[in-house]
Order: sequence, then structure tokens, then C-alpha cells
Amino acid sequence: MFLSLMAAAVFALTAFAQDGPGGPPYQDQGKAPDNRPNLLRQLGLSREQMEQVRRLNVERRPVMEAAQRRFREANRSLDQAIYADQVNEAEVQERIRETQLAQAELIKLRAMNEITIRRILTPDQLARFITLRQRFDAANANPARRPPPDGAMPVNNPGQRNFPPARGRQRQP
Repeated sequence: MFLSLMAAAVFALTAFAQDGPGGPPYQDQGKAPDNRPNLLRQLGLSREQMEQVRRLNVERRPVMEAAQRRFREANRSLDQAIYADQVNEAEVQERIRETQLAQAELIKLRAMNEITIRRILTPDQLARFITLRQRFDAANANPARRPPPDGAMPVNNPGQRNFPPARGRQRQP
């Protein structure tokens, strides 16, 4: 889940980088703003940093789209194997393996992208980015999946995951 949220934040950052130093395109086209925060402005990226993020986004987009396509196809094949008229355990196991490999590739690509973004940011920008990401996570968190405010572990109800206490908090006895 952390990787997904981090990836969403990084993708938002790269999407904002495409808008350019003048801001999002809606400002020039008379369209209403889309109410998304201007991360580039909040992070204070230099023109050189914005260009690096743009280049990264251009380079990674086709690779990421291909990996996402492979993952979707692997999932589709797995579903077909599971719900076939005659279930073949060996085929299901092979489809599971293919799906795992496709998912692992996505995770690797996202992590490498995040590492590259991290290298572009200064330490101060990274600290601001982490703070902004935490605010985004808190604002968009699913209440059913949030840990209790006192840091205690939730009761393990069916369908609900346990979460470790937030950083800096101790578990309540």
C-alpha cells in the first residue's frame, strides 16, 4: 500500500512537471482550475529539476504502460484459468507465477522511478515532498483502514487488515 501511495505521489509530481513553469495548461486556455495542488510550486523545483522530471516521465511512460499492460493481461489469463470449465491446477499455478512476475516488474519500475525522483530533489525539497505526501495520504485514507488514533492495534475483523502503529507512537498495552 505504501508503494502505491508513493507511486501516486510521484506520478502526480511528474504530471505536474509536464504542465511547465507557467503552471497548468488551464491557466492559458481559460478553463476552470482542477483544484489539484501545484506540487512544483510547493516544492520550489528549479527549471533544471522540472526538465529532469519531464525527461524521466517521457522515458518511463512507455515502459510503465507496457508493464501495466502485461500485468492486466496476466490477471486476465489467471482469471480465465481459474474459471475455466475444467480447472487445470498446473495452468493456474503457471498463471499465478506470471501474474507475480508482472506485478514484481511494476513494483520495481515504480520504486526505481521514486529513487530517481528522490535524487532530483534537494534534501529540503524531499522533506517538503514527504510532508505533502503524508497530508495527501491522511486526506485520502480510507477510514476503515486507518489505525486507531491512540496507536493501538485494531481488532482483526474479517476483511480488515491489521496496521502497525504510526511512526513515533508506541503500542498501547
